[in-house]
Amino acid sequence: MKFNMEFFKGNTEPEEKKELQNIKKYIEKSDSTTNYEAEFEENITDKEMYHLSTQSQNIINWYPFKKDMKVLEISGNLGELTGVLCEQCQEIVTIEPDIEKARLLAKRHETQENLEIVVGNLEDISLENNKFDIITLIGVIPKIKQLMNKNCTLIECIQYLEQYLKNDGRFLIAVDNKFGLRYFAGNPENIFNQKFESLIRI
Repeated sequence: MKFNMEFFKGNTEPEEKKELQNIKKYIEKSDSTTNYEAEFEENITDKEMYHLSTQSQNIINWYPFKKDMKVLEISGNLGELTGVLCEQCQEIVTIEPDIEKARLLAKRHETQENLEIVVGNLEDISLENNKFDIITLIGVIPKIKQLMNKNCTLIECIQYLEQYLKNDGRFLIAVDNKFGLRYFAGNPENIFNQKFESLIRI
């Protein structure tokens, strides 16, 4: 695993430290094979479990990845999906703008030899003309400003990333929806910012 801080210029919008510190305790007690649901379920909060649960991997583990694929993961977050990509593909480059999350992601997947974590905003990073078979954009809409270091739309973000996509490459995109796993797990959604509110509203 390679941890690349060459392009990091400091967090623009750091994540809440208390939540990350709690999650850090669980990650430091585990490795990439840990079943968090079985090992920590009684002590962990719903929000923490969302970041650690293997159930979130269902959003991409259906896709027919090939062993020789190169994948660019945009916003690795805490590595919820990174392990699946590392197991199924040849090379993974994960971009994470938040340094604290990037360090936890690195700890969680420290044994993955085909993983490079690049810390920084998209527009500050140079991938040296690398071209990827797959670029993943999973739940990145709330982080677009942090990822690009400016206000822009998801479409503008995609257009910027096209320079890194092979001619026959694909984007894998998943955006928030009211029936998402994170909201059933008790995470406040981005509009009402209240637990379960989007599930009970028509």
